[in-house]
Amino acid sequence: MLIDKKDRAELKKLFEEILSNSATYKHIEGVNPCLIYLDGVEYYIYIKNLSPAQLSNNNPDIWRIQLPIRDIFEQIKESPIPFILLGYDTYNDVYTTWNPHWAKQRLNVAKSVSFYSRLSVQENAHTTGQIQRYELNNDGEVLAFPREKISFFLVNLDVFFPDMSEYVAMGSRKRTEANEAYRILTNPKNITDFAHYLALSGIMDKSIRNYCLAIKNLINSGLFSHNRKIFLAYDSVDEYPKAIQHFLKVPVIKEMDESNQYIYSSALQKYIDFIVVISNFNPTVSTIVLENEPLEYAKTNDVFDFFCNTDNLYFFREYLEKRELSESSVNAYTNAISRLINKGYIHRYRDIFIIFSRIKDYFVAIENFISIPEISELNYNWKYVFSSALNHYVRFLIDWQDIYNNSDLTKLETINYTEEPQRELVSASQEHGVEESSENTDLEEMFTDEEGKLTRIANPTLIDLLRPCLDTEYKSTACAFNIIEDFYDDRFPSMQMKDWQKLFDKIDWINPFYSHDELSEPEGKKKSHILRVKFPDGTIIQERIVAKTLVEVIRSANPEQIASLNIYLAGVNLVSKELSEKYEKNQVPIQDGYYVMTLSDTPRKYKILKTISDALDLNLSVDFISIDDSEQTQAKPLQYLIPGQSRAKIRVTFPNGRVTQEGRVSNTLVDVIKYAGAEKVRELNISINNDNLVTNKLTPTYESSLKPVGADLFVHTNSSTQTKFAQIQQISDELILGLKLELI
Repeated sequence: MLIDKKDRAELKKLFEEILSNSATYKHIEGVNPCLIYLDGVEYYIYIKNLSPAQLSNNNPDIWRIQLPIRDIFEQIKESPIPFILLGYDTYNDVYTTWNPHWAKQRLNVAKSVSFYSRLSVQENAHTTGQIQRYELNNDGEVLAFPREKISFFLVNLDVFFPDMSEYVAMGSRKRTEANEAYRILTNPKNITDFAHYLALSGIMDKSIRNYCLAIKNLINSGLFSHNRKIFLAYDSVDEYPKAIQHFLKVPVIKEMDESNQYIYSSALQKYIDFIVVISNFNPTVSTIVLENEPLEYAKTNDVFDFFCNTDNLYFFREYLEKRELSESSVNAYTNAISRLINKGYIHRYRDIFIIFSRIKDYFVAIENFISIPEISELNYNWKYVFSSALNHYVRFLIDWQDIYNNSDLTKLETINYTEEPQRELVSASQEHGVEESSENTDLEEMFTDEEGKLTRIANPTLIDLLRPCLDTEYKSTACAFNIIEDFYDDRFPSMQMKDWQKLFDKIDWINPFYSHDELSEPEGKKKSHILRVKFPDGTIIQERIVAKTLVEVIRSANPEQIASLNIYLAGVNLVSKELSEKYEKNQVPIQDGYYVMTLSDTPRKYKILKTISDALDLNLSVDFISIDDSEQTQAKPLQYLIPGQSRAKIRVTFPNGRVTQEGRVSNTLVDVIKYAGAEKVRELNISINNDNLVTNKLTPTYESSLKPVGADLFVHTNSSTQTKFAQIQQISDELILGLKLELI
């Protein structure tokens, strides 16, 4: 069955098509997810396309949706507002949904979380026009109903999920102690400290691994969630030994415990002891310290030292070359491991690794390591190079030990991880000659056509992931589809299975990697070049950041006409009034509600500007201009007049009517920068203290006056009220925020 997947705007339109008939409906914010108001109640709504699960049993009746990790889910997770997760079956025009509390609890617990349904249930809902309920074994139940019944479902939510009214939402003033105890119980971040706790208690490594996996499974699978009433009956973790007695008698838990030789009951006993300990500790302390622990606990072991020995990297490179990986992949993976060790990432989270005494168990450690937010973000930004490199590296170390029978690992010299690496890591994209962070480009964007479809699989990390499935005598297309789904999630919604199959067939496994020589680009494809655009009247636009040049040209021309040209970047129109869920950060607002998509490299921007000029007869002169690196990074001086009034406060009125007038003027500045977006303000290069107003450096001289504004960025606040007034005015004018400023 071909699946007609809708994009997030279409899914929202179909949803509102029904709800707009209700006089009590109001859309508050967001596209998908969005916050709505219906019949006196607020709801967070998130809709995903349902599709066949493609599991190993090839059961066509099993369908699912998958949720990626997203920042906004943390906000939703902590909110008391109900979270309604909807799967949409386009063929039957049917929604499926799951217990709202259970769905909320599973947000961001893993890179991709699956929610299952049944095609037969969806078809019954379509045929009968009635709400259908289906039990999903350990996954609770799923409801399916025709789209036109969404209002009826939301208004009667407590009827369909009665335990919603019995659950005390986290953060509620009612029974806060019970909620806090339950939050501690189900916090997946406990697992690392739990392993450390077990190690210090003298538990054997194999048992530590089994106990940690058991608790992780109880949290992530929703088994705690489905039985939360057992735990919410108690006001503190000190009473949880009573709770687990009841929990272990639940038939599903009892059967699972017995079939796993009572691992779960043993793990729970230890885990409850552990959370009783940590609930009495200062929450700022991240490492568990027992009273009988030596003051200087050596957080390393022989295997960990072997893992961190950079002498291995020479042989690791040879290992990769013998596996016939491309030179670019060999360089990327070798440098990835070098960076993780030499920059201190591995040592910073050593507790994740040292609980294992065998290299082959480090695959589990890698999974936990990559799930750490800091590492996960790093891995995502570098196109999953780090996770791929770590898996290759552990396989190599296993073979290395076997070949050399290296039993005395203590003789291996350990690395001083504070030293700088000899060569800075470059991402797989950079290895192939593609501009990276300054222009926010990637290989996928270079091979995306005007319909938003990928025309070639060029990402070297993805190619390495697909090789075991496709570069073999017995190909596993289903395995390849699953890898694609996890790797790209919803990035290419217009791609059907047949489209992916064509791309699989086009991969030349002898030489699968893209070389920049394959595409003819204008001269100047270097980071040392920017663009100069000259208008017929002599006006010149030449910004240090090429994206700003593109934006200013479009702002000066006719955005509406340019939008009608349908120039697409990564499936998003160059000029649009809609924000992309995935590429919102790359869309710059201009006048009349339009946004400009900037996700492209400099040569692509060159071609876009030439296309716009030719199509609209603008007669623009577009040229590559060589620039000096020092000038390129120099921040602009403050160019706005500083008012003369002293000892005043700043009042800022936002376009929506909100007013901020903080007691401390520095807080007003921080509020405005958060509203504008710290990254966008940083791009303005407003100079202060020989630095950017928004900086990523915590210098000791200004540490007390640097205020965080998110994404590891800080704002300099050690300036006068009048200077802050001028800074806010410049931010408002250059980003077209429409702020009204007053000194009072």
